[in-house]
Amino acid sequence: MACTDAGRMATEAGGADGGAVGATTSFEKIELALKTCAIDEETAVKYRVFAAFKDARLPAEFRGDDSGVIDSDAIGRVYDRWSVLSGATREILEPFLVPPAYRGSWASRPKDLLLVRF
Repeated sequence: MACTDAGRMATEAGGADGGAVGATTSFEKIELALKTCAIDEETAVKYRVFAAFKDARLPAEFRGDDSGVIDSDAIGRVYDRWSVLSGATREILEPFLVPPAYRGSWASRPKDLLLVRF
């Protein structure tokens, strides 16, 4: 998805959060920020994973009420975009692709990144 002049204008009109005030879930806020060019596709992929796993690295302005969210396509999007993601983003997201029973998975991440309440 490429940013357009219309998206940039919507971002400016929506404020610093890209207009995410009207969105309720983290995923809606991320999608709205992407559509309004407040974030790029790679950042959106990363933030969706953070939201799905309730990772503390998701910026506060993208945290929503995810209590009604049952499932997410966040990991599927990582696989779909893997070949075009930067090395730095791949390094951040790789632990989320490792099954939790294995060393190096998201489940063995530092305590300060574990389950935050949004």
